[in-house]
Amino acid sequence: MSKKKKILICVAVILLSIFTLTRIEYTNRVKDTNYTAFLEEVKDGNVEKITLSSSDTFTYKDKDGAVFSAPNPKYEDFKKDMLENGIEVTESKLNSSFILSLVQISLFIIMFYLLGKQMNLFGGKGDDISKPVFPDKGITFHDVSGLTEVKKDLTAYVDYLKNPEKYNNAGAQMPRGVILYGPPGTGKTLLAKAIAGEAGVPFFSASGSDFIEKFVGTGAGRVRQLFEAARKQAPCIIFIDELDSVGASRDNGDDSEHRQTINALLAEIDGFTDNSGILVIGATNRLEDLDSALIRSGRFDSHFAVPLPATTKERLDLINMYSADKKLENIDVTSLAKEMIGFSPADIKSVINDAAILSVQSDSDAITKEYMEKALYKKTMKGHAKEDWDRNHEDMKRCAYHEAAHTIAAYFLGEDVTKVSIIPSTSGAGGATFTNPSKMGMFTKRDMENRVKICYAGRFGEKLLDSNDPDIISDGAYADIMEATKIIKSMVTECGMGGCGMLNLNVLGVDEKELFNEVISSTLENATASLTLEKKEIVLRLAEELMDKETLYAEDIRKMILSV
Repeated sequence: MSKKKKILICVAVILLSIFTLTRIEYTNRVKDTNYTAFLEEVKDGNVEKITLSSSDTFTYKDKDGAVFSAPNPKYEDFKKDMLENGIEVTESKLNSSFILSLVQISLFIIMFYLLGKQMNLFGGKGDDISKPVFPDKGITFHDVSGLTEVKKDLTAYVDYLKNPEKYNNAGAQMPRGVILYGPPGTGKTLLAKAIAGEAGVPFFSASGSDFIEKFVGTGAGRVRQLFEAARKQAPCIIFIDELDSVGASRDNGDDSEHRQTINALLAEIDGFTDNSGILVIGATNRLEDLDSALIRSGRFDSHFAVPLPATTKERLDLINMYSADKKLENIDVTSLAKEMIGFSPADIKSVINDAAILSVQSDSDAITKEYMEKALYKKTMKGHAKEDWDRNHEDMKRCAYHEAAHTIAAYFLGEDVTKVSIIPSTSGAGGATFTNPSKMGMFTKRDMENRVKICYAGRFGEKLLDSNDPDIISDGAYADIMEATKIIKSMVTECGMGGCGMLNLNVLGVDEKELFNEVISSTLENATASLTLEKKEIVLRLAEELMDKETLYAEDIRKMILSV
């Protein structure tokens, strides 16, 4: 809600309260009486002032200031008689009670209108989503880095939007709905815009949350309004971001508004004539949450995965694209691309932009390695480095042993370690080891076990401080244990790598207490302890280097390991 609307509503509420209280006070102050009692008061000389109106009553005030209401006799000489008795008489076409009522009604109407506008009872947000954005010729598939196979598949839809008659003549029916799914920030919205840009058609954009309201029927009305506007602009694209917000499975609850909204969406898609020229594109991070009726054949039946950049080359292309208008100085972009494994295009863009901001704040005309490292650290660690923090020596030493053990375990288990640091973060992390895994998917059981060992290694590194003191360990392994637990749970419950065989225990609804019977954790703990002790000399040497330099890079780590 805008600040202006908030002020108007507050003013209306205050005025309404004042007038309501005034009317209540006025009603309580005026006492009803009969005409005979009024005449007795006149006879005794107690009436000071009379107010006449066109209503069936009149009011009068006595010598004590009390106000009374009595039936109006409405005979011709009433006013003359009262004046002859020395009573002041005034006339009003509207009585005070009527005026107060009128003001109250007006304020109620104003408040209802302002609140209705905010809650879209009169159109509101629906008006915005039914206005097309005409294609920006600058946005094409060329602006979408990587995703070669996805763009190749989507080319058919561009051709359909540009030449629908070609498909009509061949008797071919293009899908009515397309779903782009994948992690956040991978470029799903950009892909949808690129299709519109390539085809040169209007682009209607809405978010699933635009259809969600408390009032039953509001979301369904917006859906119908959006599709009605699209029919007038065909051929065109309707893009619905966060499709799972409006299209989630109806089995998850009995929300009448949600059910009506998704039913309206299904009805509109079913209402398309073949090759109507309207392509509906939905984007979601959670394809599995969508209602089965929404993704069946004839509706959103074409699904395209939009994954994270899988290779160093893809990330390198993104870095080059987002830094094209920036000056980079002494930055090995290939090494940077390796460090950004698991980053989405949005993440990469954010890191480069943060580095540019840091360079401007330092009055530098170029983005140096220092600024890029700070930006990358901030993104990875979800906080800034505490470089000037007066750190306890024992805590620093414990962190050095912890991170050194992570690094050595990763190195000897086949990971590409790009950097290790014991500079603490404002997010609470005491340090970090940055690795470049050899792959991002299709993990073997050995891959997953090695990942757990790397997580466990930090705790065993701390134990090297004093192997005879079981209480030497700290809470620094909290995040590592959490990550290892997730991996082991996935191995046992989803991947059939535990003692229960090739079963998905989540589907079977097995009590999680049963998982404690698994011995995977103990086996991997023992293996990690053995590895750490075997490489103890290297771990201690690396810890000393970290205590001295705080941050070591891939080449420093490799040279040190080979020298021991």
